[in-house]
Amino acid sequence: MRRRAFTLIELLVVIAIMSLLVGTLFPSLSKARDYAKLVMCRTNLKGIGLGWKMYNDEYPGALPSAASLPGVADQVPRTIMECMSAQVPEPKIWQCPNDDVQYFEQYGTSYEYYCGLGLPDPSTSGKQAYTEMEKTIWTILEEEPSRWPIVGDAEGFHPTAADPMARQCMMHDGSVNYVAEDFDNYDSIKG
Repeated sequence: MRRRAFTLIELLVVIAIMSLLVGTLFPSLSKARDYAKLVMCRTNLKGIGLGWKMYNDEYPGALPSAASLPGVADQVPRTIMECMSAQVPEPKIWQCPNDDVQYFEQYGTSYEYYCGLGLPDPSTSGKQAYTEMEKTIWTILEEEPSRWPIVGDAEGFHPTAADPMARQCMMHDGSVNYVAEDFDNYDSIKG
């Protein structure tokens, strides 16, 4: 009995079907990879949020004085990573997996710190005498802790269909939400 081989037509049909299947799988794999990066970034920000809470327990009512943006540490003597190194000792937690600008490689963080403002840092000074501005900022943060971002993406690393430049941010209460890039309207926070 002679074995029958595939004809050229049959082989082309099988190849066409396989290419269609692969073509439909790749976009979904890409979406899954992007979602995994989004979740990892949220996990990093949650870890920073836990460190934030520990810092607040150690220095009640105080905000670390640190550079706001990556690469502008010359404005203040320390970075947020240095200020919170006891609470967040793992440096990789400051790296967003979607950091395509390579802030982490250049500056040691993919995230911005929004509360620097040149306030005195109690972790270096040991003083508990806060300025009126710091007390006012702290009062605002405590009144609505889920509304105010503390640390967030330095760029729009995780765009959404609704807002391609929205940033993931860790809020004062430790939660993580999307915030519009302009930060003028905090009512635009998305859960």
